[in-house]
Amino acid sequence: MRRFINTIPGRLVANVSALGLLLPFLSLLVPAPAAAQFQQLPTWAVVDFVNKSKTGGAEVGSAAAGAVGNELLKSGKYDIVPQETVQRAVESLGLRQPVTDKPSLQRLGGELRAATLVTGEVVNYRIVSESGGKRADVLLRM
Repeated sequence: MRRFINTIPGRLVANVSALGLLLPFLSLLVPAPAAAQFQQLPTWAVVDFVNKSKTGGAEVGSAAAGAVGNELLKSGKYDIVPQETVQRAVESLGLRQPVTDKPSLQRLGGELRAATLVTGEVVNYRIVSESGGKRADVLLRM
């Protein structure tokens, strides 16, 4: 073994092994700057829908807007403004729900700082009784 260490290939193997053991410790001396990637999701707000069906009242449009907002939030692609915040902004601007005219929607979007406002209509809905519960079928136009 001693004869191998005294030869040129033996010294080369010993030096490469020592460098391989010291290299991880040398990388600690040169710290790399931390670069966190913070990704801002686009902000969307869902405004109460207009109820165009022959039955029900304004609460149908509000429930539909809440359901659409929840589904958009589940996708994880958008930052959804909560419905309570939208309601407060509508009241603070003196608007009536559902907001349908373009200038009012632009004022509401500016107040909420939302990139996109989701509006729509409940065209029709029905509640179906199934075994042990109920299910709703809703036709929306957004």
